[in-house]
Amino acid sequence: MHVRLKSYVSVKFSLKATSGFLKAAQKRAIFQGTLNNFPPMSIFYHITYHILNICKIAIKKLSRANRGESL
Repeated sequence: MHVRLKSYVSVKFSLKATSGFLKAAQKRAIFQGTLNNFPPMSIFYHITYHILNICKIAIKKLSRANRGESL
């Protein structure tokens, strides 16, 4: 049960982050006029960075919750 909940939460967080970033990237691309101004490597880097950041936050929240439960 615990493991399932943890994986569900982390997946949910990363999906939220990815969709949020893609929306922002889309807006930025529209603002710039074309997708050609958007280097593919930078998109990849930003998405992975964003997901890792969200996962870090999720892990912190989960560890706090687990400590609360164990006490």
